[in-house]
Amino acid sequence: MKKIIMICFVMLFMLSACSHQEKNYGEAVGSYKTEDGIYMVTQTKSGYHRLNFYDFHAKKVVPLCEKVNCKHEDESCPAVQLTKYDGAEFMGLKQYGDHLYINYHYASTDKEGKSGSVIVETDNKGQASKMLFSTPDNTMINDIDVYQNHIFFTYNLLKYLDASKTSFGTSGTYIVSVYDIASGKQKDLTKAEDQNNGYCFFIGFKEGKAYYLNYNFDKQNRPVYAYDLESDKVSLIDDQNTIETSFMYHDKLYGADEKTKEIYSYDIFTQKKEKLAEFKGHKGEFSFICQNGLIQLIYLENKNTAEAKNYIQVYDVDKNKFLFDDYRVGERVTYKTKDGYFGSKDFKYCVYDENMNYTMLE
Repeated sequence: MKKIIMICFVMLFMLSACSHQEKNYGEAVGSYKTEDGIYMVTQTKSGYHRLNFYDFHAKKVVPLCEKVNCKHEDESCPAVQLTKYDGAEFMGLKQYGDHLYINYHYASTDKEGKSGSVIVETDNKGQASKMLFSTPDNTMINDIDVYQNHIFFTYNLLKYLDASKTSFGTSGTYIVSVYDIASGKQKDLTKAEDQNNGYCFFIGFKEGKAYYLNYNFDKQNRPVYAYDLESDKVSLIDDQNTIETSFMYHDKLYGADEKTKEIYSYDIFTQKKEKLAEFKGHKGEFSFICQNGLIQLIYLENKNTAEAKNYIQVYDVDKNKFLFDDYRVGERVTYKTKDGYFGSKDFKYCVYDENMNYTMLE
């Protein structure tokens, strides 16, 4: 369980680093919701990654490309070009106002000695790109959030996995940082010595404060901290929290106890725990993650074998109900939409109606 958060965040990196010779047309690589639609990365028929936009109103997917007569299949397409930056691989993006902020990572040190991560700003069509800042060598930004004209992120200090120094791995040391878009200044909120055997990530934002978890794998509790933009100070909000796989939603974290089969909410400000529902179990290794008000209950059967399968049930916090009649294999529900949900089936993007009937997007 203690490694599930790390797995969730590096999964996008692993998929993005696939060779362009590996052909899995339409593969769901990463998706990012906005008010008007969802930015989504897929794999083309030629094996390249491409950035697209699913428009909620038009209900269709279009590549982020305005090139005339473009086939959107290879590196000549601007939508394909957006999944790389100067040799660095696409890791994720966030929209803020009229701009996109894209996170790229150099998967390994190249012949020019480049490594680390870079954050690039573009307009909302992916044009007029400008590099804002980069992290030090041998580091990797895990995810980014943009709030009140600031970019919030955590980055991991990488280490070599072998004596030949040909491959990197995580060191268990993470640093919490913030970048002021207006001034162009970056500030680390924690030091390397503050975190050397654990994980940290931002869980939510409220009233001028950014909240993050910063915990040690050897300890049971997962303390929550807040960074106040106005005072420029960090404070401990809750040292009793034990949930490590949830983002804030309605100012609360959400958990699932496999022993009691209970789904519950946890208020980090009052430390109040409230039972929401009971769930049915399944064979396999249990884990859960809560994001966007959707709690994914996951049972992994036949772990580390060719027959491995994830059985997934989803609980909607707002509707106080389970979305599926029973656990499903190969389906994930990622976001709520105005008339249903957005997710994936067998690694291909799809949308669900209110009755959980799906329509494939590509």
